Amino acid sequence: VEVELTTRQRQQPRHLMKSDPPNTTIYAHNLNEKVNQSELRSALQAIFSQFGKVLEIVCAKTYKLRGQAWIIFEEPNAANSALVALEGFVFYDKPLVSVFASFKIKYFFP
Repeated sequence: VEVELTTRQRQQPRHLMKSDPPNTTIYAHNLNEKVNQSELRSALQAIFSQFGKVLEIVCAKTYKLRGQAWIIFEEPNAANSALVALEGFVFYDKPLVSVFASFKIKYFFP
């Protein structure tokens, strides 16, 4: 089945084409798996905190979750600004891919 995108859909960034509504949590993937967890968390904090207050960054080193992180902002507008600004940003030699998380959370670890 082939789906043709309308002109408007083609011009929008990927995160806006997704059906998940804007929220405070960003799901980032395609992260370099060779970077250790504490360094990755610090680097993500430095990058994403430019756009607003980051409440939590969750990245795990289990095999299934390597290369992924969840960044939880205080405000939805900050999360949206980060998505727009960091579209295709090269992070540790790999293009960062980020979308709104498909579920809304406040904190993983209070």
